[in-house]
Amino acid sequence: MDARMHRGISFAQSSRCYAVDPADDRSCEGAQMKSETRKRWTLIGSMLASTLPTCLGQLAWAADPQARGPERIEHIVIIYLENRSFDNLYGHFPGANGLKDAGKAATQTDAQGQVYAILPPVMSEGTKQPDKRFPANLPNAPFLIDRYVPIHEKYADDLVRSYYRQQQQIHGGKMDRFVAVSGSALTMGYHDNSRTALYRYAERYTLADNFFHAAFGGSLLNHFWLICACTPRFDNAPPAIRAVLDDKGNLVKDGAVTPDGQVVFTCPTSAPVRQI
Repeated sequence: MDARMHRGISFAQSSRCYAVDPADDRSCEGAQMKSETRKRWTLIGSMLASTLPTCLGQLAWAADPQARGPERIEHIVIIYLENRSFDNLYGHFPGANGLKDAGKAATQTDAQGQVYAILPPVMSEGTKQPDKRFPANLPNAPFLIDRYVPIHEKYADDLVRSYYRQQQQIHGGKMDRFVAVSGSALTMGYHDNSRTALYRYAERYTLADNFFHAAFGGSLLNHFWLICACTPRFDNAPPAIRAVLDDKGNLVKDGAVTPDGQVVFTCPTSAPVRQI
């Protein structure tokens, strides 16, 4: 039901999440692209809203009642939640592999490897100043966002989730640099969504608590991998949107297109993008 991003780590991004780092603009998610993307997903969302209930209602009952096993399934509907980790919405779902299993992965360190005494502030949308609705002394642990901002309200910019930055966040499997790379405590926030329709779906159908995303980064590349297990290419992408790496493979400049032409983040194109 949710493309779980990282075990034990909760993102409050757009992923669930995030306060956008300026580098994300270099990765082609400027204001115009965000506006176009929001319009596109608003349209898709309205279409899904009108069709999903019907599909979900038919899933269990429309098949031949005499059939047994998988033969009874006529449709499979996947609810793909963009830019949210599993723990952001379902970290406390009964029986799920959630926040209670996070362990040491929930403790965040700064860029020098020092454990935060308290988390950095949650940043406000647009101003890049601390969001006064959140306390300035949040402990270094997952926290309930709803104590400060209701689940239906927008509380911050999107958090960092680009292809290369996410690898920095994962930090070789330690999972301890999400706050440092995003520059906001919001990445450790989660919601109580037990009163939402999505929670009802999780109770009635299948909640994939151990389904991890197929590729580093945001939704665009993972959408491709969900459907076709493939990566689009932009071989003649302009330098402005290409990532730059040093001779050891370390990130010098973030970008939506890898040095060898693979599209790994949302970006506008001035030439055809082909699949591989």
